[in-house]
Amino acid sequence: MKHIQNSGGPRTATGFTLLEVLITLVVVAIGLLGVAGLQVSAIKLNRVAETRSNGVIYVTDILERMRANPLNATAYATDFGDTATSDATPAERDLRDWKQALARLPGGQGRITVTASDAALCELPATSRCSDVEVTVRWVESNVTGGSGTPQEFRTKTRL
Repeated sequence: MKHIQNSGGPRTATGFTLLEVLITLVVVAIGLLGVAGLQVSAIKLNRVAETRSNGVIYVTDILERMRANPLNATAYATDFGDTATSDATPAERDLRDWKQALARLPGGQGRITVTASDAALCELPATSRCSDVEVTVRWVESNVTGGSGTPQEFRTKTRL
């Protein structure tokens, strides 16, 4: 048998120690927790963006319905909290459908204000009517503020 002698110099270690592995795991875990937090925030803000987009879509929807029925623009006037249950006329059907769509927004409500416009401002024949319309959609964004509910509003004005 051969006897191996130690040369007396420092020994070189190969591989990782348990302490190095544990420190690496802690650093990676903290990083993953940060990524998870960002993911939760992204999901919340995605819901906010979807709600705001829907609010704009609902305003555009009722304005297009009113443009299709311009002679009855005053029949579309409604306020927050009003419920449209009748469907005797096209305007009443449009309002009922619009109010039902607004109910899909969290705390969704809508208001339509119609006022007669100055005839000199209208670029229509004298036999036509011209109305200034303001459509407001309101909802509550509670999914971002932790439940307290931040009221949001989208308002647009146009001339029919």
